[in-house]
Amino acid sequence: MNFNKSSLLITVFLGLLVPKSDAQTTTTFTNEGILYGKVKSVKEYTINLDKHGKPIKKDTSGKSIYTFNERGDETSFLNFFTTLRKKPLGVYPEQVYTTVYDDKGNRIKTYWHNSSGKGLITYNENGKIAERTVYNYTLREKSIIKYDENGHETEDDLYFENGTVKYQTILNYKDNGNEIDVDEHSNDSAQWKSVIKYSKDGYRRFEIDSYLPDGSLNSIQRENYEAFDEHGNWTKKIIHLDMDQNKVKVHTDISVTIRELTYY
Repeated sequence: MNFNKSSLLITVFLGLLVPKSDAQTTTTFTNEGILYGKVKSVKEYTINLDKHGKPIKKDTSGKSIYTFNERGDETSFLNFFTTLRKKPLGVYPEQVYTTVYDDKGNRIKTYWHNSSGKGLITYNENGKIAERTVYNYTLREKSIIKYDENGHETEDDLYFENGTVKYQTILNYKDNGNEIDVDEHSNDSAQWKSVIKYSKDGYRRFEIDSYLPDGSLNSIQRENYEAFDEHGNWTKKIIHLDMDQNKVKVHTDISVTIRELTYY
């Protein structure tokens, strides 16, 4: 899967982490971020490793900080990158969120903003994201999400400001409920395909197989969860990313992500 695409980046920045009280029980893109308990904040540190499992010297690593209110709404997201030996190289603009409820306590919309833009998330009658809109000074792009009768996300269409489709993502669920075939294409390129595999409970993603438009394997990403806290949230994850070229593995990237969680 092409993880540089705007549609998936928006998904990541606009609610990757979902407290368990509002967690969806279906298998969707956001389920890798389901949280248990009354989470106040999550700090994630990612460091790239060599083949022996040692940190790569002078290599860039990342850090993300999420905060939540007592109701379980995400209130801010901060992402920055640094190196192992130097001060932080830079900080991405902090995103601040404000969620609005109706008089029955149903979440209806979330506003977010940072120094370079703003956005709006709206929800359907089942509390699932219906639309995501991003602005700078004018409308920049909009994503419309569709679901099946069981609440599974089936389509995510990202539109240019003129209304034409920029990217389209189609999700098809396997019979076992723990695998998703994801087809992506834009209005000017061939189709990409990925297979995403989840744990039996549907909450933890453990493998992504990505294919090029010609059908050949591009990469396999395996995610191993090695530690959990007393609430059941993972605190250490190892990722192995095998890159293929002409059916031959050319290299493997390894990284470790450490989580620090606080609770109300």
